[in-house]
Amino acid sequence: MWERGAHSRRRAFSGLLKGGFWLVAGLFSLCPVLYAADSGKRERVIQFSGVLVDAKDLSPLPYATIQIEGTNRGAISNINGFFTFAAMIGDRIVITSVGYRPVSLYLSDTLTEDRYSVVQSMVQDTIMLTETVIYPWPSKEKFREAFVNLELPETNADILRKNFTLAAMRELAKAGKMDAGMNYQDLTRQQVDKLYYQGQIAPNNLFNPFAWAKFIQKWKAQRQQDQKERRSGEFEEYGSEVGAY
Repeated sequence: MWERGAHSRRRAFSGLLKGGFWLVAGLFSLCPVLYAADSGKRERVIQFSGVLVDAKDLSPLPYATIQIEGTNRGAISNINGFFTFAAMIGDRIVITSVGYRPVSLYLSDTLTEDRYSVVQSMVQDTIMLTETVIYPWPSKEKFREAFVNLELPETNADILRKNFTLAAMRELAKAGKMDAGMNYQDLTRQQVDKLYYQGQIAPNNLFNPFAWAKFIQKWKAQRQQDQKERRSGEFEEYGSEVGAY
């Protein structure tokens, strides 16, 4: 009697073990299927597009940042507030712009199509900047040193004075070439002189005392002007050296 009861208990226990084994095996075989289905939902790619507008007057909001949270992927709205980029189901989209409150959107797995569009209004926000304290120079000596060594930029007057000195203009005249207008004037002058002295001998100023007197007078005036400019340049150079010391 006792042996028959023990045998029935062993058969029941063995059947329980077999049933549990097949149950566990079935669960393990079902897990990859469920994970694959869930992964397919979460990893589905969609084209996310939209237009950003100001909530106050519905004007387009350009140059706003549309970014997938936790990544470096996203887009920037153009001049019309439009943007578009590829995103995945389950991503959280964060929209930010200077002077506006940030907006967060979630791409739910209930979306059935492979594209999603939105018209998002942005509310203006006041940004409180941190306090900025401007301090003077740490000491009078530091200020004096910085002031003395300060290199001021050249003004337009300095550039004009440097480029339009008589010596510089003379060098430019020597190196420069005659343009069309100057060639025309020179040719016209030659033709006028030729017509003026037509039928007679043109005068030669080589033996004209008045022409020599005028030439010597102009030469002396030019020499005095060159000496004056040379002394002025030396004085300015000396003054700059003194100021540097």
